[in-house]
Amino acid sequence: MIVRVVAASGLIAVTLTAWYVSISSQCTRSPPRYWLSSFEVELRLKEAGLSLLSLRANEDRCFEVLAIDRLGSRYGLLVNPENGAILAQEAVAATSDAARIEPPAPRAQPRAVD
Repeated sequence: MIVRVVAASGLIAVTLTAWYVSISSQCTRSPPRYWLSSFEVELRLKEAGLSLLSLRANEDRCFEVLAIDRLGSRYGLLVNPENGAILAQEAVAATSDAARIEPPAPRAQPRAVD
């Protein structure tokens, strides 16, 4: 009887630990309708001095972002989709100068034609 109780409590402890780890590894538990749009994430990155190159949601309910700074350095970021907080940042090395993505050029201002 005691062996069964100990085995059952051990099984419950392992199950609860696995459940907690799976929940805590997620960025957010809120549904996607409450997430920031890609435009809002781009605005927050611009405030931080970065230009957005790509954005996608991963299986941990985080945004994986590839961004570039003013000097041309590329960064891989993990962003919380609910509030836009940068959770992790990693510098990404370019493979060659030809493969390097340049920041977007500023848009031309329209002129009146006489």
